[in-house]
Amino acid sequence: VAETREIPADPKIEIVALGRQPAHLYVRAGHPLSARTCRFADAWGFGLGTTRVPAPLESLIARLIGLSAGQTPVPALQTEDMGLLRSLALSTDTVIVAPEAWARDGADAGALVRLKVRDLPPVYSEMGLVQLRRRIGMIFQHFNLLSAKTVAENVALPLKVAGVPAAQIAARVHEL
Repeated sequence: VAETREIPADPKIEIVALGRQPAHLYVRAGHPLSARTCRFADAWGFGLGTTRVPAPLESLIARLIGLSAGQTPVPALQTEDMGLLRSLALSTDTVIVAPEAWARDGADAGALVRLKVRDLPPVYSEMGLVQLRRRIGMIFQHFNLLSAKTVAENVALPLKVAGVPAAQIAARVHEL
């Protein structure tokens, strides 16, 4: 599952859209910003942990923290490991950006607190299930057929896994 806005079009990649997921800033309970409304620059000052930041959000962040045109904001930590982000937020004063659905468990338990940020417009992640198109192969360390299958079944197996229709499989097996 990933943010999909900047994944390049590629016939080898299949994306199943999961839709927009609102994202917010979160901190641990008791964080200095947790009990008040703040500006984004205040949150940035504690260090921001996030996943990869899409280009449109980079320019928004740059504006909110007062960078000059052309300067790129650099978060304290960028990682795709959401567990690491959660641990960071719970054990330090680092502010994290996370999809609402992901943070809900920690927020419901009172461990993570959603920040109230007055100058941050609604932001979201365009989430999707990203996978390679159905391509599968087998590499044998020692070239052998699967002993529990007939020759025809050995030929048909990778075609079945790839989702080839039964009629085509039968024709291909007969051809070989």
